[in-house]
Amino acid sequence: MRISDLIASCFRSLLRRKVRTLLTIIGVVIGTCAIVVTISLGEGMNRSQMEMISQWTDLTTIQVYRKWSGGDSESIAKLDDAAVSSFNALKHVTASSPIMELYNVATVSAGKYEYTGSLRAVNLKIFKEMGYELTAGSFETGAETTNAVYFGSETVFNFTDTTHPDRWTNYEYDENGNIISDPPFDPATTTLKYKLVVQDDNGGMSYVSYAGGWADSVIADPGQNGSDEDEEQRQAELEARRASVEEKKLTYGGTLKGDYSKDDGNTVWSMYIDIELAKQLKKEYNKLNNITETDENGKKTDPNYITYDQVTVKVDDMNNVDEVQQAIEDMGYSTYSFESQRKPLEEQTRQIQLLFGGLGMISMLVAAIGIANTMVMSIYERTREIGVMKVLGCDLNNIRMMFLIEAGMIGTAGGVIGVGLSFAISGIINAFSSGDSYTSIIPVWLVLLGLGFSLLVGVISGFSPANRAVKISALSAIRQEG
Repeated sequence: MRISDLIASCFRSLLRRKVRTLLTIIGVVIGTCAIVVTISLGEGMNRSQMEMISQWTDLTTIQVYRKWSGGDSESIAKLDDAAVSSFNALKHVTASSPIMELYNVATVSAGKYEYTGSLRAVNLKIFKEMGYELTAGSFETGAETTNAVYFGSETVFNFTDTTHPDRWTNYEYDENGNIISDPPFDPATTTLKYKLVVQDDNGGMSYVSYAGGWADSVIADPGQNGSDEDEEQRQAELEARRASVEEKKLTYGGTLKGDYSKDDGNTVWSMYIDIELAKQLKKEYNKLNNITETDENGKKTDPNYITYDQVTVKVDDMNNVDEVQQAIEDMGYSTYSFESQRKPLEEQTRQIQLLFGGLGMISMLVAAIGIANTMVMSIYERTREIGVMKVLGCDLNNIRMMFLIEAGMIGTAGGVIGVGLSFAISGIINAFSSGDSYTSIIPVWLVLLGLGFSLLVGVISGFSPANRAVKISALSAIRQEG
């Protein structure tokens, strides 16, 4: 018997008992719908949690730090250019950028406006690869020149007016905390310059870089306990040093899209320069202010050897973060990523999905019993037909296949209708949900799961009745009253 004949025979059999077939299909529809909708709610919950976390931080980045120890600093892995190269060589790593913070090392001026905040140094050549976005300017500028500077989305409001009595300007904010005042100047059309800071060594403190970080260092004060003449001489020397500092131009690269999930929110308020320019500024600043760098043990360090505060490692997918993070820790570094927070949330959501799916499975179990009952009844009603088929020499596998196809048709029909109804229910749930995120999400894999599971349930439910049909005696079946 051809497969087309089997399918046609199954259709005729199901259509002869329309009400019973319909009721059995409805059972499968309810079971499929229960599974798809309940799992979709868990999927929506998982998506909402990931969106919430992604607003806090970039889930594909790892922050790498040098380990701290009171022992010999030579035995501790250095966070230097060689380390950055080793990170880039790791599987799944798309880019790595060292980070340096220059506090009170240089001021940036734009006409009468001046910026005295920290300069955040990164590798501008891979700025785009690290996941940053621009609202103005171009990434190519940072790749082409080392004196490029990039503004955070609100950095321009961090400049002070040097001609203003108190130098601070008040800005207006909207109800969401966003600045609605016009910027004091346009960095794209204003000449930007930087100038090294000469420390006023009147017993003040200065951040001094050493191998692996920054330390407070008291700058000597030769006139602190001296006479008025000594103080006047010291001030004169300071003024002379300040006058000797040359202003140098910066090239405006662009303005970053403010994103608190990127670089701990520095894309909003900070100013970014290239790591090579930062190294140059650091050396010139130390020379200008007679600063000698030492490590934590007080040992003088090579001024040409630079270590970093931290390194940001970009991974191709958040599912690979854990693997890369472990590899970096094995190299002897401390790391931080949001993976430790993401995994428990994901596991919690998975447990909720299993619970929801289990409730749906109960409905599908009831539907499976309904299919089995329908097939058993069909066999009793068609016992004479089965006997005739056997007498005529019909292959037993064809008889078994006929009932399995019937059961599979019921399961498939219920699955298709159930999935379609699930989309309708999901749409209604999302329509009444608050917020921008969907409460119910039905991905493609869930559609295939619903259809495949309903077909599988139908076939499995029909397996036992189909075997019973094969075992019926041909002579007994023919003698049975039709």
